[in-house]
Amino acid sequence: MSDRGSVAPTVALKSYTPTVVFGQSQSEKTSLQTPPLHLDKSPRKRKRSPAPAGTPSPVKRIVYGRFKESVGQPASPIAKPVFMRVKKEQRQIRGVKHVAFHHLPTPDFPAYIVTDEAFHVLLSKAGKGAQAEASFSKSFPLSMDKSPKRTVVKIARKPFTPQKKLLERLERHEGIDVPGASGALISSSNRLPSRFAVFQRSDGDLNHINYSDPRFEVSYGASPVPFITGQLISMAAGLEELHDAGLIHRDIKGPNALFNIGGLGKLTDTDLLMEELGAEKTHTVGTTPEYAAPYIWADVTKQRVMEGRRISSIGHQSKASDKFAFGAMIQTDVVTRVISGLSKIHHIDNPLDLRPVKVVEKQYGTLFTDEEMLQVDREHSGRVVYRWPNPLTKSPGYLWKYPTREDACAKTFSAIDKLAEHLPAKELAALKQLARLAYILQDPDQTKMMSTADLVSALQAIGNQF
Repeated sequence: MSDRGSVAPTVALKSYTPTVVFGQSQSEKTSLQTPPLHLDKSPRKRKRSPAPAGTPSPVKRIVYGRFKESVGQPASPIAKPVFMRVKKEQRQIRGVKHVAFHHLPTPDFPAYIVTDEAFHVLLSKAGKGAQAEASFSKSFPLSMDKSPKRTVVKIARKPFTPQKKLLERLERHEGIDVPGASGALISSSNRLPSRFAVFQRSDGDLNHINYSDPRFEVSYGASPVPFITGQLISMAAGLEELHDAGLIHRDIKGPNALFNIGGLGKLTDTDLLMEELGAEKTHTVGTTPEYAAPYIWADVTKQRVMEGRRISSIGHQSKASDKFAFGAMIQTDVVTRVISGLSKIHHIDNPLDLRPVKVVEKQYGTLFTDEEMLQVDREHSGRVVYRWPNPLTKSPGYLWKYPTREDACAKTFSAIDKLAEHLPAKELAALKQLARLAYILQDPDQTKMMSTADLVSALQAIGNQF
């Protein structure tokens, strides 16, 4: 009995017959020729023959070739072992952002650092300070879509994390040298624990501009005064950004100010960066004494405070003391160096001697008394700063007696006038304006200090003449 309302579909299958092939084994004689019910017409993937053992992939060959080209040692017998070690270490720290392997230099290969994203070859020393050691480097991302780039790697005892967190407050970073990748170093040596940070490469600091280069305009893209004025404008803008965020740099000086040919000047070494405290609060002072404002300390004796056997410095640093240091940098690392370099080019006997007079302690371990320090300060009308004894060289401490800012400004103007026959009128006027600005910023009365925005405007007004 059938249900006419629902008829099941029928599928007709073709009958098949065994095909027997004589002369073969029984298992090979019969093959069933059964047509498939559904034909799959999609293209089938062809299986590749496995590569011989030890053959690198095309991507790895290309990356390895770029690696050899990047480090500049394609013929080095250890280039391949180094490459394999780098890849192995990157696998070990994959996904770990704040750790890197550190390898010291050998006779066959320079020092290098391996992070989870890149390989950094440390090519040469860029500078060494009390807080960190910097190296010019080449960062080589071991991937197909990124190219090698010039960088600077800094290695320090203290972590870079605190300053990175403070710098996150900034809306822009154009005039500030901000650390990129950073973290702890894993080293096979017995060195003390250290930290690293990778920075963008700059062309040098203010003390490495060669103003005596007769082809300065070709080398730097502009004549000396317009070039350095442009660099100072962006540095001051970076300082304004810090101050607007409630932060103070605390160690502005020529070695901590970077120039970039065709780019922006930047303030670097922000390891002493801190929030500005209220005027009544004191703290441990971190600065370079030669650039320090006298009003940081209540009196000269506070530059050397004994805490048991440890020497410290107690005072109050502020936005005003940052701008004082900026003025000292303009005088010491810009105007004086420009005058010296241009005088050398034009064979002018034009010495500008603004060096301080040194008053040295009797011997190492025998410190000035407070009264001796106060007496030197009372008898000298200029700035007095104290330099601590050096325990490594066993050198005694000493006091620097700087010339008054009035005397320094007068000598500077006189030296600039000697360049009048060799310098265009606009550059001569601008150089005097920079010297005048340095004089204003170094006023010992901090209540007369201009705002940081006015500092930027003053430099822009000088730059707009060109």
